[in-house]
Amino acid sequence: MPKTSCLVISPYELIGDLFEGLLSANGYEVVGRAADPQAAQQCVLDAPAVIDIVVLLFCTETTCQPELIGWLGEDYPGTSVLVVTTRSEPDFLATCISAGADGYLHADMTAAGFLASIELLKAGEKVLPSRLATEIRQGEIVVAAADEASGSTLQPAVLSDLEGEIIALVAQGDSNKMIATTCELTEASVKMYLRQIFAKLSVQNRAQAAAWFVDRNSQFSPAQAKV
Repeated sequence: MPKTSCLVISPYELIGDLFEGLLSANGYEVVGRAADPQAAQQCVLDAPAVIDIVVLLFCTETTCQPELIGWLGEDYPGTSVLVVTTRSEPDFLATCISAGADGYLHADMTAAGFLASIELLKAGEKVLPSRLATEIRQGEIVVAAADEASGSTLQPAVLSDLEGEIIALVAQGDSNKMIATTCELTEASVKMYLRQIFAKLSVQNRAQAAAWFVDRNSQFSPAQAKV
């Protein structure tokens, strides 16, 4: 069985070395290293096969970073993107998730926790640390946030196909257990996806999410609705 391929991106050589060693020692194949998003894009283009997981380590927020995440999501949907950062500001999390990141971890986690998160990404799951997930559940982290200084507003992220299916099932009254069965997920994964959906829509509970869905898709049945 081929090894899971990884691309490590970090402006810090020592951090890149440490994570590359950690991944390699645990059976992953690090096929490239890059110091910035532009170099990372070239690594992806030069790779002989689609890279399974791209890991962005402690990268500062730039316009290039969300552009890289969005580009990977559009052109390489089979590639998972994991952001590992020392930052915990809601706006930075929102930017990464809105751009299409599959995982967002804070750097205070253990090596074992990092490797467990990589395994979840391999399985097609999304990854958020429990602390940030709690903030999302409490409505403290939202993707659609007004910038009072500039008067601009971030547009809510477009839901993925799976997220759209989940919110449609919520709207028709399905429980988490029923959604998990329908979508072939664990109940824990359903809860995580719901938190992400709530954050993207800037809602705080199932009722508000269902109301958003019904308002937007009143002419469709849940199975037919588009998000």
